[in-house]
Amino acid sequence: MRPSPRRYVALLFVMLLVSACKAATTVAPTASATPTATPSATVTSTATPQPTSTATATATATATATPTQTWTAAPTVTSSPTPTATPTPDALAGAVLTASDLPKGFVVLSDADRASLHLTEQDIAHSFGTTVVDARPHNIAGFIHAAQPNFQLVAAYLLYPLSSPDQVSLDKTLTDPGSIIKAVSGAVTTTTGTAASAKSLPGLDKFGDKSNGISALIAQPGGKSLRGDFAIVRRGNVAEIYYSFYVDGTHPPAALSDVIKILDARVANPAVIAGGGAPSATPAPALFQDDFSDPHSGWATGASNTSSTAYAKGELVIKIHPKAWLVWTNPGLADLNNIHVEVTGRNTGAAADATFGLICDYQDEGNFYSMGIGRDGFYAIVKTVDGQDTILTDPATNSWIESGAIKKNAAAYRLGANCGNGTLTLYVDGKQIDSVSDSTFTAGDVGLFGLTFDQPEAELHFANFVITALRNGSDLTGMSSWFARW
Repeated sequence: MRPSPRRYVALLFVMLLVSACKAATTVAPTASATPTATPSATVTSTATPQPTSTATATATATATATPTQTWTAAPTVTSSPTPTATPTPDALAGAVLTASDLPKGFVVLSDADRASLHLTEQDIAHSFGTTVVDARPHNIAGFIHAAQPNFQLVAAYLLYPLSSPDQVSLDKTLTDPGSIIKAVSGAVTTTTGTAASAKSLPGLDKFGDKSNGISALIAQPGGKSLRGDFAIVRRGNVAEIYYSFYVDGTHPPAALSDVIKILDARVANPAVIAGGGAPSATPAPALFQDDFSDPHSGWATGASNTSSTAYAKGELVIKIHPKAWLVWTNPGLADLNNIHVEVTGRNTGAAADATFGLICDYQDEGNFYSMGIGRDGFYAIVKTVDGQDTILTDPATNSWIESGAIKKNAAAYRLGANCGNGTLTLYVDGKQIDSVSDSTFTAGDVGLFGLTFDQPEAELHFANFVITALRNGSDLTGMSSWFARW
């Protein structure tokens, strides 16, 4: 027998409510990667690549031969990124909540924020377990309003397709909110060890085919309490899930009922979504973005007998021919600090152990930070000083290490990096992989890199590069400080 929807509704709500409480009390993110193996620690090469185009190349004092490329044009600032949402190649692809749906002041949660709050597809799917048969989370969207005193976190996503038995079972649960209230109150108290209470939210039983909502209160240190409002709407074979978290006693800028009206209307009539199905997304604030469609957007390009970097069909492509070779490129942005950087990367070459990733706080060819992964599940956060590499994630052996949180041989990976306030954090597909502390560099340029180890011929593709400002230095730390001010 599968669990009752009452159980998963309560557990899912408690999971996010407790996560929000942790965001209010946690000082910094916690590393989640567990090393299980170590490949070769040092990439060695003595050859000096000879460029044939505008790029220049030199061998540094490190054990890696490092071509340093020059840019030929100033960077072009393009439109900002759209909210991250689970791809859904169907009529509901555009049924997603956007920043323009909310009052002024809301910004899109970064992948790092969503991972910290368990608002990723993996976390949500895991929380449902075997409760629903075929339904999966789609169109996950989260937003935060940081202005005081009206802090608020809003999230919404869809769960579908619900089977007929699941629809009947969910309706039965929504008809009896008292059972959900009892389950949530007990679970919150048990999980947090603090007093908690829950109550029905009036007016939330009028949406879709069946709906209801509750509100829970958790006492916080210092006398402040966090309130979480939660609602589910079933419309056909789709469950719409809504959350709103804010400090009790304050006025949240976005009313949950208004949020439901907007998204429920899109689910009810997907044909009119943003002019026929395209997502109507409002960009998140960005310091710089590049979709690589403009070959003059500022990244250093060039070719030699060992490597090449070029724009190609909306991507930036680095090709590396020899073994044990490092190549990078920069857009020429100066003095960036306290930033979050993201890019989609994939390895299509023969070198299965090749790695690729992001650079931040770049000073010159011998001084910068880099964070990267390989499709074999290995990763590293590296500091390069005067041409000498120190792998901060494993300084004892100076080795790349393996993480079970990185899916092996994925078609592509969304890489994220926090660089700010003395902390470097690596994310992959919205999950925090590792975090280290180092303040050798505090500002500089950014970049992309590719690195071969024991196998030649790597071909590394990068797409959708975005830089956003960290809130108070890091996503979770920033959220903590907002709560702490009350």
